[in-house]
Amino acid sequence: MKKQYAISLFVGSLLIVALAAIAGSGRNAADLPAPPAIGAMIDDFKLPDADGAQHTLNSLKGKNGAVIIFIATRCPVSNGYNERMEKLAQDYQSKGINVIGINSNSTEPASEVKSHAAEKHLTFAILKDDGNKIADRLGANHTPESYVIDASGKLVGSNFYWLSSKNETIDWAKSNWYVTPTETYADYTALAQLPKVKLNVSSRSESKGNQSVTRVTLENPSKSVAFFVRLKVNKGKGGEEILPAVWQDNYVSLLPGEKREIVATYRIADLGGAKPDVEVNGWNVE
Repeated sequence: MKKQYAISLFVGSLLIVALAAIAGSGRNAADLPAPPAIGAMIDDFKLPDADGAQHTLNSLKGKNGAVIIFIATRCPVSNGYNERMEKLAQDYQSKGINVIGINSNSTEPASEVKSHAAEKHLTFAILKDDGNKIADRLGANHTPESYVIDASGKLVGSNFYWLSSKNETIDWAKSNWYVTPTETYADYTALAQLPKVKLNVSSRSESKGNQSVTRVTLENPSKSVAFFVRLKVNKGKGGEEILPAVWQDNYVSLLPGEKREIVATYRIADLGGAKPDVEVNGWNVE
């Protein structure tokens, strides 16, 4: 069982924003600070828009929160989601959730950001992050990359998706009430070429009433993505998985240098007197 945050659920239903293309900032992902963990507070910041007017995060945030999206003018993946990002902004503005775009690409000047927004009919606020100050603070180095914050400024969701470089082709002409055939399929063979990654893993457990809480710290010290990492808490080493367990997050992916703490809660009685043991596996995790 995976714990969900309400704001993440309704925003996530439309927010199909991908982590796909390295932003043209000239930065090395391994040199970035670890991104803030889910539940961390995102401090207010100030950035200019394409006309030079200064705006703070708090001034642009809706009464119920905001979705911060790092975008680019020349990234084909980011451009592929322009319509969906605009639809997200339009649909959720009335719900008190504002979309805030940030361009941190050093090769894309403010004038280009302004003309791109007009050409693509992007009506939400787009700020220019010269020097990558906010991108570095949030650990963002891809476009588009998104962060969901609630009304208090707490980070309640971030998104990581793997996109195919080749879109699948749907045969709409042969569609009927129960199936729509696929003519050609997306290509995810690049996943098979990901190098193996050895994560640094530590954990600690504590009791709270009749519940046990296990906190797992994951760190990716490699130069490759650790993809689709799954965590389990077992009844002792080699024992059965403890179920049900409520995870703060699971099936996560970690960028090079990224560090995260993930929390699991379960009943002490389900340990059966054993000591909790954390098991970690993943697509390319040793």
